[in-house]
Amino acid sequence: MATYRVLVTYTVDVVDEDALLRAGAAAWEASAGGWAVRVDEDGGVTAATQDEAAAWVPGPEASIAFVVGAQPAPSVPGVRVTRSGVDVQPGA
Repeated sequence: MATYRVLVTYTVDVVDEDALLRAGAAAWEASAGGWAVRVDEDGGVTAATQDEAAAWVPGPEASIAFVVGAQPAPSVPGVRVTRSGVDVQPGA
């Protein structure tokens, strides 16, 4: 078995930010599984309360990452996708 790192890059235009933010919020809510974390001022990671998690709304970059990351991995015969990641940066 051989392991390869495959990078997929998209450049996107946000044509309906409201729709994007709704989709991002839905993907965030679905992925939370009833729990979420927050990063405190000292850099520590703490479990967030339900109210804190519900009050946070992802912006455009996070929404794109959540929605793209929620998509199923590509199906390639003879290949098992073992990891995936999404990095969203502003600009072209």
